[in-house]
Amino acid sequence: MGDTADARRQVTEAVDTLRIAGDRVAHAWALCESGTHHLAMGSLRAAEAAYRTGLARLARSPAVGVSICLYGGLGQTLQARGATREAIAELQRGIAAIETAAMG
Repeated sequence: MGDTADARRQVTEAVDTLRIAGDRVAHAWALCESGTHHLAMGSLRAAEAAYRTGLARLARSPAVGVSICLYGGLGQTLQARGATREAIAELQRGIAAIETAAMG
C-alpha cells in the first residue's frame, strides 16, 4: 500500500485547502478521495462520513464524475458494513442525481 500515513496527510491537506478556497466541486472530489482511502484501510465510519460530507458539499452541482465517485464509494462502504438495503437506496438516489446533472 505504500506510505499510507503520507497519503492520508496529503489527502487531509487537500480537503482542508479546497474547503477554505471555497471550490465546492474540488472539495467534494478531495472528500471522495479521502473516503476511498479510508475504505481501503477498512475505516468504514470515516469513509462513510467523507462520502456523505462530499455529497452535502457538492449539493446540486452538475459534476457527474464527482457524483459517481461519491455515490459509488458510499454504496461500497455501506455494502462493506452489511447495510445492503441502505447501499441500494443510496445508489438509486445517486443514479437519479447523476441523470439530473447529466441532463442539465
